[in-house]
Amino acid sequence: MLLVGAAVSAACAGENLFTGPARAGEVGPSVEINAPLDNFSVAIGDSVEVTVNVSSSAGIDFVVFSGLSSASTSQPGFVRFVEETVDLPSPPDTTFSNFLEATADATVEDVDIIVEATDLVGATAADTVTIRVGS
Repeated sequence: MLLVGAAVSAACAGENLFTGPARAGEVGPSVEINAPLDNFSVAIGDSVEVTVNVSSSAGIDFVVFSGLSSASTSQPGFVRFVEETVDLPSPPDTTFSNFLEATADATVEDVDIIVEATDLVGATAADTVTIRVGS
């Protein structure tokens, strides 16, 4: 019996393979942009209100909002809205709104609004909608 106890102790002496971004019963965060909807149009220079539902059984740590030119433009990934990080008080499920401030650019194009949530164990998830800036 002593030999079995020693083998168990030796197995626990190294790296713990059971820790990491996901724990048993946790599937990571969920992100759903409720507004704006795909194909929404906004005037050049206007801010965009983004309403999102985020949830995680571990609790949400922070949410990052961004707006980048869509890949079909001449400058894919160009920042069209100022990125903003919102720290949350670790709710397991919440819906809230945040305004993205427009950058000084007059290009008429499609822009991806991206919301990425990170939960308390470091797992991330994102949702994206594509809007039209200008007409």
